[in-house]
Amino acid sequence: MIDVRTHYGDLLPSGGTEVAPLPLRPFPELYHDAALTAPTRWLVRDLIPTGRLVLVYAAPKTGKTTYCLHLAVAVASGRPFCGEATDAAPVLVLECEMAEQDTRRWLVSAGATPDTVGERLVTYTGPAPTFAQVLEAVERTGAQVLIIDSLTKYAGWEDENNAAEVERVLGMVDGALRTLTGPRDTVVM
Repeated sequence: MIDVRTHYGDLLPSGGTEVAPLPLRPFPELYHDAALTAPTRWLVRDLIPTGRLVLVYAAPKTGKTTYCLHLAVAVASGRPFCGEATDAAPVLVLECEMAEQDTRRWLVSAGATPDTVGERLVTYTGPAPTFAQVLEAVERTGAQVLIIDSLTKYAGWEDENNAAEVERVLGMVDGALRTLTGPRDTVVM
């Protein structure tokens, strides 16, 4: 057995000498786990699975907002997205970067009309809401998809490359949404 403190001590947290073992599973056990054999449900077939947290991340001005607003319109209207089928579902868009006039213009350019999305597409445009306000809005609208534009604005960060902060906020959002009734999908950018 390797003495991990001797060989890798500088990579381990300071303090005790005990290292908690990882819960490893041999592949045959994983393969035969009946709970893992259910077919994947898709928000957008073969692209975005249902009930998962999805992070859209790219350099500034590369189309993240365009992508996510087109996704919102496609899901709210039940139309295909990127050539793949969607099921119509309520969508909540929290827009913390653009003016409301711009949000409207982008959604219309993505194909949103009162006839195509009805009240399945609900938006908020303004300063970043509190976490409690987000949860209340998701519950009130019955949104199955939540799009937050952008995580940087929502969390009030100056450095979106701070992995610990990103993980903390994403974990908080994902965990809280799972406590609400019904399946939820979260698309954060």
